[in-house]
Amino acid sequence: MTDEATAGTSQLSVSTAGPTPREDRPNDDLTFHEHAIVTAMALHLSEHRHIVLNYSGGAESGLLLHLFQPFRERFTVVWNNPGALPHEAEHVRRQAEGGPFVELVSDREAYWRNNGLPSHLVPAGLMTLFPEDTPMDGPPLSPYKACCAVVRWKPFLDWSIANGVTLRIHGQRHGEGTARFLACPKPCSEWGPLAAWTRAEVMRRVAHHRVALPRQYAEGYPTSMECAVCPANLDKARLAFLRRHYPAEHAETVRLAEEVFRRVTEAYEWQRDALTAAITVRCSLKREAG
Repeated sequence: MTDEATAGTSQLSVSTAGPTPREDRPNDDLTFHEHAIVTAMALHLSEHRHIVLNYSGGAESGLLLHLFQPFRERFTVVWNNPGALPHEAEHVRRQAEGGPFVELVSDREAYWRNNGLPSHLVPAGLMTLFPEDTPMDGPPLSPYKACCAVVRWKPFLDWSIANGVTLRIHGQRHGEGTARFLACPKPCSEWGPLAAWTRAEVMRRVAHHRVALPRQYAEGYPTSMECAVCPANLDKARLAFLRRHYPAEHAETVRLAEEVFRRVTEAYEWQRDALTAAITVRCSLKREAG
């Protein structure tokens, strides 16, 4: 096996830094690395009691599911559904056929009720992470990464622990903003076979193998859409896709995003006013001193 084939397993020394930027590899090289990944999978199946593939329906996990088809009856595909769009849910269920498949369901609405809507900008006073003995001024907001961690990832981790999973496979790559390659204690081993791949390399091999992808890939938003409504994800291509195919979800996304923006703006208004006043005083003192 190559080092790349085993990249991401918890038993190995894992660097938090991604690979040095490089040119994309030719198809012959990628074919070699795919063979190494398949060989590594065969070895893992001989060593582990329970292996799962964390599947999202996207390009990376879709490529891995294709490569692992010869072993399909020997590992479990697990998908967490936090409120996916109908076409994406149908795609995942169809692609997962042929072997053990588990669909988990998150209670996104409960998380939002308890912790607030997700946002990229969250004033500390509006986070439930920092409780105080005075009532919060209005509903809380949640850091979007905390929402993703609880709604999208935690059910999968909890299920893995409860069902004795010994190896979790995922399609995350370095540079995607993931924490899955950090050297931290994990309850079981993790393996990211595509850790060192670039997005362009993945997409070339997806096209080569004719791996089926959800239709948003062909319409300008090439990624999975686990949450149908997300006020923290305002990518223009995503919103355009929703507007074309899911107008109700588009309208709800915009409504919630406006609510989040209003809450953030109100919370920071006093800071802006205080800073403006401080700058005015500083300028006045400079004039008097000059």
